[in-house]
Amino acid sequence: MSVLQSTLKKENKNHLLIFAFIITGFPGTALFGINLKYTITISLLFIYLITNRNCEYLNIYNQDSKKYLRNIFDVAIYLYLSGIVLSSLVSNTNFSASVIYSFLFIFRFLIVKSLTNKIDVIKIFDCLVIALTISSLIGVVFYRPALLLIMKLLQFKLGAIAGNRLLMWGTNANVLGVNLGISSCYIISRLIIDQYKLCKLDITKKGYFQFNSFLGYLILFCNLILLLLCSTRSAYLSMFLGILPLLIRIFSNQLYVSNSYNKYYLLIVSVILLNFKKTFSFLSNFIILQDDLYRGVDSGFTGRVEIWSQISSSIGPLGFGYLPGRVSFDNNFFHSAFLSGLLFAMPIFIFIIYSCIRYTIGFFRTEENLVNNFEYYVKTPLSIFFLINFFLEQQTLGMTSIISYFFLLVPLGIVSKQENKN
Repeated sequence: MSVLQSTLKKENKNHLLIFAFIITGFPGTALFGINLKYTITISLLFIYLITNRNCEYLNIYNQDSKKYLRNIFDVAIYLYLSGIVLSSLVSNTNFSASVIYSFLFIFRFLIVKSLTNKIDVIKIFDCLVIALTISSLIGVVFYRPALLLIMKLLQFKLGAIAGNRLLMWGTNANVLGVNLGISSCYIISRLIIDQYKLCKLDITKKGYFQFNSFLGYLILFCNLILLLLCSTRSAYLSMFLGILPLLIRIFSNQLYVSNSYNKYYLLIVSVILLNFKKTFSFLSNFIILQDDLYRGVDSGFTGRVEIWSQISSSIGPLGFGYLPGRVSFDNNFFHSAFLSGLLFAMPIFIFIIYSCIRYTIGFFRTEENLVNNFEYYVKTPLSIFFLINFFLEQQTLGMTSIISYFFLLVPLGIVSKQENKN
């Protein structure tokens, strides 16, 4: 029996959860429109909750700090949606559309919150990563331009990558890239935690997916290759800064001493040093895009100041409400604060910064127990990823994207202290 099969059998009907997230992660809108994607995903999650209604609730109510963070996040979300409805009244725009949009957002939010009350958040993260990998590979196989791009990469004939980004059925390359980026960040974090024994938990008994395995490495490889083709540099930066606390922890505690995985990393470093010019050329041409003439055309860090300047000039204390046609139903962008206005959107901005600081402080505390340590080790890189993307891509507040589920799950999710009974 494969690692994936044994993992999925640990939790009843996890295949339904993965299927729901496959629909969410499927690139583009040619096969699944935004509205259809939302309807199918939420319906499957609702069915999952109904069929698992007898599951015991995870114990959080004696953990005041986590309950406090969840409550703050609740208030921030409700204020944001209240601002959308109120702004539509004041600006005399489409009030009914704003009410429907806010209701659908709240309904999805409550579904996800109910999910976290019954299922260990690490298992949900695992399902998200597996689902995104499957949906992305399906997109590559059945979309000819994407398949040709992969073939060019394998033949080392890929040039001017910023002008040949991975686009599947009309999806924005940065949207797919940021989703792959946070997925890769999570996988790498799990690998580092396991390989360097940052937290001595029995992954098998907890029922988590074992990323430190051949299948786990294969999933990471697929995510990184597709991320490379998306050429989303903000994802690279967010991943590096997110993983940095784990690296600091390893070196400050000298966990690298006599570690069996050191020889593999030393081999990689040696290959890089022996081929320094080629490595630098690869980073310059495919990661930094230093000499790419297409850099800045739907790519990279250019244009961010202009975007924020243009949007901020239209943001007042109150917004305009939800405007069909002007704003996508899957509103993935934080700088679209003009929906609710600065007064009602600011609490979410503050929460992102506050939660990142809180998780980082908890990360470096040594008196926490094993379960809390593991939660901090996993959530801190993800919260840093959100904070960086808050200023760059801002893709978090959507309703049908993988990163939008990560965004809700990090503050709401609970790491169970119980081992799997199966």
